[in-house]
Amino acid sequence: MSRANRMAGVATKLLAKFDERFGGDRMAILKQGKIVWDEILVEDVIGPDTKYFLTGVERTNLNGLVDGTVIQKGDELITASTRVLDESNNVIDYVPAVNDKILLDGVQWSIVDTPHINYTGNNLIIAYKMQVRK
Repeated sequence: MSRANRMAGVATKLLAKFDERFGGDRMAILKQGKIVWDEILVEDVIGPDTKYFLTGVERTNLNGLVDGTVIQKGDELITASTRVLDESNNVIDYVPAVNDKILLDGVQWSIVDTPHINYTGNNLIIAYKMQVRK
């Protein structure tokens, strides 16, 4: 188990090394808010999104893989660490979902498919690969 944790740590360090986004332009993920009961509207509503800062790299050149159905022109591929930072810079483990959004340079992208996961032999997650679309 410690070997897998070290591998995830190495993946995070490598992704941070090649992640060129700093400050307000950092790559982020918006986790959709939870459904809560609104007493005034007397119905279920979706609460505010939670923003997590992502360490990862973006690959914009998917043109050779475009098939018009699964991969469309303009799609991008993101390889991201399993460890994200919340607004208080606390490191947490987070699993992205299809209904979450990715922020790249202030532009919101949707996760197209369930993120591909790279596992170790112990089924611990090292990194995510996500296809995103505007």
